[in-house]
Amino acid sequence: MNPERPTATGPNLVQAALVQVAAASTHDGLMTAFEAASRIVDATCVVHCVYEHEGLDGARLSGHREFRETYRTEFAHDDLMHRRALEQVDDAPHIAMRMPPDVRRRHLRTLAYNEFYRPLGLNDFICAPLTPGRPGRLGSAVLLFGRDAPYTDADLEPVLWLRDVLAAALSRVRRTLLEPPSDLHAPSGALRYSAWSPDGELLWHSPTGAALVGSAQRAPSALRAALSAWGEVARGEMSAEPPPSCVRFVDERSGPVAARLHLGQLASGQPLVLVDFEAQRSPRDH
Repeated sequence: MNPERPTATGPNLVQAALVQVAAASTHDGLMTAFEAASRIVDATCVVHCVYEHEGLDGARLSGHREFRETYRTEFAHDDLMHRRALEQVDDAPHIAMRMPPDVRRRHLRTLAYNEFYRPLGLNDFICAPLTPGRPGRLGSAVLLFGRDAPYTDADLEPVLWLRDVLAAALSRVRRTLLEPPSDLHAPSGALRYSAWSPDGELLWHSPTGAALVGSAQRAPSALRAALSAWGEVARGEMSAEPPPSCVRFVDERSGPVAARLHLGQLASGQPLVLVDFEAQRSPRDH
């Protein structure tokens, strides 16, 4: 599914969200990124649900404090809003209250609605699955953007646009829980990433980038296109599709290469496009 160009929000909010996503290396950093994304759709509540076992009562909740502290296990019995969040709708973010009329009427009579959602002023949600496969299974994650006013297609567009970027950030943070924290420099002092300006100028190479790619003139078209897409976001421009978080190509000298891209910034606030290069095993190496 290719989302249309977002029109419901200013590009500065999207850029701010992407900078927070790029900076996230811990769970707290990830929640800061999710909160930045919630401002794009004017949400009053953002909740990250990670399912530690199957079922509506199997979620570990992060985010909105009052949501976490007032949700009770007995609400799960008839929580049709939560059931709606776990539905698969073209494997894409969707609007919770777009229920069939009979289901909506049942929802408005439930204990969950009358003792939880309505008192909190949470009458609609955008539900964004962040892991592949069926939401609600063990290890899956769903992001909920809640508010009182009904959501529209225009509100949904930027979440469709951002979902893959947010999902990639969650995957990266889960990996960093098993690895040392990262910044622009590795523990050895060497640069961890290669960096480009938003206008496509190579600012510096990491040792890995220099070895695998070398001069900017040798950069393959797939990498140049990805850098251009991220450069547009860094400049506050909106493209038709989200920038790719990873591109793969075969260098004639180095063989298969994976390049993972995200936004960063210098202490001065200058935005950068950072690229983490990794050599891949070729099929004949297996």
